[in-house]
Amino acid sequence: MGILSTSAEFLVQAKKDGVRFDTTVTLGRQSMFVSPVRLARLLKANNLWPADLTDDDFYRAQYSSPYNADALFRHLGAATLHTMDYSAYEGATMVVDLNLPLADKYRRTADLVFDGGTLEHVFNFPAAIKSCMELVKVGGHFMAITPCNNYTGHGFYQFSPELFYRVLSPDNGFKVERMYMCEDEAFGAKLGRRTFAAEYRGPWYAVADPAVVNQRVPHAGSRPVYLFVRARRVEGKPIFEKLPLQSDYQTSWAGEQTSEGFASASAALAPISYTPKWAKLKDLQLHWLPLLTRLNPFFVWRRLRVRSFANRTFYRRERVP
Repeated sequence: MGILSTSAEFLVQAKKDGVRFDTTVTLGRQSMFVSPVRLARLLKANNLWPADLTDDDFYRAQYSSPYNADALFRHLGAATLHTMDYSAYEGATMVVDLNLPLADKYRRTADLVFDGGTLEHVFNFPAAIKSCMELVKVGGHFMAITPCNNYTGHGFYQFSPELFYRVLSPDNGFKVERMYMCEDEAFGAKLGRRTFAAEYRGPWYAVADPAVVNQRVPHAGSRPVYLFVRARRVEGKPIFEKLPLQSDYQTSWAGEQTSEGFASASAALAPISYTPKWAKLKDLQLHWLPLLTRLNPFFVWRRLRVRSFANRTFYRRERVP
């Protein structure tokens, strides 16, 4: 769990958009992987630098040992900062097992609940996300930065945008305000005998809601991708009184088929009466034609493009913050 440059930018955008950090709860202690110089530049560029704060004081606070994100959250307005974790080994102020239901004393106590990389490690994800949502006050926010693609082996799960659109929905009293995907990866690099944190990152892309574009929103790429989510609690509704359902199946069950290519594929593979006369034709239809399409570079290019950030129906490039 840690703050990369993308995480810092996402938090700064939230502050600029009016998100309150007064009482902030982070899932796990957030390590810091951004240099104080770069953080200072980011805060100043977005008019979030306190008038009475000197560079030396800022650097001294950021370089406190261990190097974590507490100082950044306080600069963004966190008067009260809590850390929720399974154990107190990193100084957690709230020792909670997110696999279990949340205790009543914690409900609606936070202006901001921030997950910087915890939920993918919790086996009972439905219970964990429910607890996070119940922590948030009405008018407060839940924010998550979580693996989306090419992070197999990192935790128990990787998450799709559809999941958070359906979970953080009006049915549960939430509204998604921002959802982005961004190629991002941190790794250790060496310079002589020193090891330092290096980061690869790509552009930001706003992600469409599958229920709005009326089809699934896939992504396939060669680099690790993080999902960035921000949602506001607009009503104090019970969480998961109505369980989330995937949008395209809801449409299908209502009698409107929208999954791309499903209807046409079903028609193409309609049963053919088996006689020696039609056997070779069926073999051509089911075996040879699919193989030939794979040899068509234009077909392959189109299929890859549909599932990439180049698909402007699903993804819109943006600047954050």
